[in-house]
Amino acid sequence: MLPWVGAVLFCVGYLPAGIATAYTPDSPEVVEMVQKALAYLEKQDHDQLGGACLIGLAEYKGGKGKGDPQVQEALARCAKAAQASSGDHIYNEAIAIIFLCEVDPDGHRAEINSFLAEMMRHQKPQGGFGYLSGKPGDTSQSQYAVLAMWSAQRNGFTVPVDSIERVCNWLLQTQDRSGTFTYHPPVYTTRTNAQSDRGQGKYSKTAPLASHSLAAAGLGSLYICADMLGLTPPPADTVQTSELPPGLRRAGEEEEKKKPERPRGPISNNVPRDILRAAMFDGNKWLEDNFTVEPSNWEHYYLYALERYQAFREVAERDTNEEPDWYNEGVDHLRKTQNLDGSWDSKGQGGPVCDTAFAVLFLLRSTRMSIHKKTISEAALRGGRGLPEDTSDVRLRGGQVVGVPVARTVNDLIGLLEDVDGTDLDRAIEFPESLLISGDDRTRAQNAARLRAWVSHPSYKVRLAAMQALGRIRDMDNVPVLIYGLSDPDRRVVQVARVGLRFVSRKISGFELSDDPTPEQLEAERSQWKGWYLSIRPDAEFLD
Repeated sequence: MLPWVGAVLFCVGYLPAGIATAYTPDSPEVVEMVQKALAYLEKQDHDQLGGACLIGLAEYKGGKGKGDPQVQEALARCAKAAQASSGDHIYNEAIAIIFLCEVDPDGHRAEINSFLAEMMRHQKPQGGFGYLSGKPGDTSQSQYAVLAMWSAQRNGFTVPVDSIERVCNWLLQTQDRSGTFTYHPPVYTTRTNAQSDRGQGKYSKTAPLASHSLAAAGLGSLYICADMLGLTPPPADTVQTSELPPGLRRAGEEEEKKKPERPRGPISNNVPRDILRAAMFDGNKWLEDNFTVEPSNWEHYYLYALERYQAFREVAERDTNEEPDWYNEGVDHLRKTQNLDGSWDSKGQGGPVCDTAFAVLFLLRSTRMSIHKKTISEAALRGGRGLPEDTSDVRLRGGQVVGVPVARTVNDLIGLLEDVDGTDLDRAIEFPESLLISGDDRTRAQNAARLRAWVSHPSYKVRLAAMQALGRIRDMDNVPVLIYGLSDPDRRVVQVARVGLRFVSRKISGFELSDDPTPEQLEAERSQWKGWYLSIRPDAEFLD
């Protein structure tokens, strides 16, 4: 394993008692640390593609923008590496996918698809990802493959559902009975076999091979897989404590139960939800019982892993705490250990460059930013995009200036569609996820009917915005319109229509072809979608 890659092994150690201060990424202390670290990273480079992408990712998420020299250097390295042969591991490809999906997924589709194809070659028959040189799958590489698949899927790339299912089941079958994970774990036929010794001692015989870092890696990957497959369960501790007397239940549990389930349903029946829920409960308990922000090794890589795991757990449990204890402890630790030049160093493990990038990603709550970028437009304004014309409702978040969404409802969007040349329409197109979709069936159908009138407008911007909104309204009546979008002369509209068809139909893969299809390929794809729709609605009529 390469030295910097070895940092992939997450570790957690001892938690100091007490919390001195509550922080967010916007706290002055955090902003100061991040700025010092970014100034250090501006002067650094790395001989590995993954290392260069980590630097670029930290700079970009820290608000430097796409034009930043380190971001541009990483983009150039990705373009070159996508045409070269890969090595024995997948760290470079996986981190490059994550970086490109953050910075400019549409502008680098060829590179992302190339890295995805190479990464998938490393998936083992049992589901885990690992070295090509005959070794079994390992938790370390698998965690980055899972995060890369999530990043790609969220940006409209084809990620085979069976690949997600296989790695998710592999994680379930390799979890130690104590709740943690090991590096090259044994694969059990069923999770029941893996857990058969539970209760016979705090740790199983495989636990000495484990670390806190691998616990965070495996458990975080389970949460990410569950998110991709639509299987994220209700809060695990709520399920386990619901039979306790009211006085002993977790505060707010009854209110938590009343919250609606996530709006999307599962796209897979091949991962057992009860076993997944039990695995999450066991892993959460292990990490809570053994929590630390000061592991004995790979501490900064671990902190980024901890942030990732906590971000997806927050989504699953609908936790909106802006100042969680784990983050406060991590910030206090990093404040005490940052070097005068702005760097951090685990002393000979990951190296100061990667350690510093990992620390920045932790401080920014980087994964949380990525999740919210797709749901509430937290990253609305980055370098090169400028301030909104109306600055009366902007705020600083994660070191970046953020504007409020300009189209919160379909009525808002309809108003923008009538102003083709307005800058607000451009913002609505850039962040369609800010549009709130009504949960009421009747209102949703009415909104869809109004939007369908705009899909043949002369302006590509109007067609694009309308198609984006229709693709987010899960209404089977929209399928003929989305199929019509596959014939649009603007390839951006075509891509949005394809993503919308996958969402509405829940067919994450199956019909889509290359990202630069020929007219003949597009016609074949339209025919396939029409055939699928006719199999559901034999009397369907199409627009072309």
